[in-house]
Amino acid sequence: MKYYTKEEFIEKSKVSCSTIDRFYRKYPEIGNERKEVGKRKDIPESHLRYFDLGLMIKSDQEKDKKIKNLQNMLRVIKDENSLATNFWYMDWKFFGTVSYSSDCTRDTCYNKMVKMFNHLKLNLVDTELRLFFTTESFQVRSGNHNHFVLNCSASNLDQVRNLITEMFPRDRVDLQTYNLDEAGIFYISKDGYDGIAWDYLE
Repeated sequence: MKYYTKEEFIEKSKVSCSTIDRFYRKYPEIGNERKEVGKRKDIPESHLRYFDLGLMIKSDQEKDKKIKNLQNMLRVIKDENSLATNFWYMDWKFFGTVSYSSDCTRDTCYNKMVKMFNHLKLNLVDTELRLFFTTESFQVRSGNHNHFVLNCSASNLDQVRNLITEMFPRDRVDLQTYNLDEAGIFYISKDGYDGIAWDYLE
């Protein structure tokens, strides 16, 4: 967590010192999140959203997304024998999304994921390597993109990240540490399993 002095925070947020003081007097529970450094109280970077409508809206959207993911998890986990539930109990290291710059068909997306996995297997010595992916249509344009979860040994984390990024130089790759609490496995399986829209590779 990054923290700012009050002077730095004023410069970042473009609000006055009195506005900041009034805010923390009104919301003391939020003010308690500040970090004491000597006689001053540094302000966490996350508090910038309270003084920026755009950041506040973005934060609300992220919360709505997490709630939707958890709701989906509760719905799916009722079926103890479902693939999503079985995958949930497995270990995963990465949650990733590849948004292709060109309009890819489902067949193309499937082939790209298989090629990515084979590339990893060729360049790594890793008995823990496995991949589950789904293909999803874009909502704002034509074409498709992939969501995936991937497991590997801890010693290969950096190499896996580099290999995946290098494979898609023209595309947008979002690769994050897998977070069980955010139910990523249920998010990527929210549309079910349909034909070539998904696969599990090991």
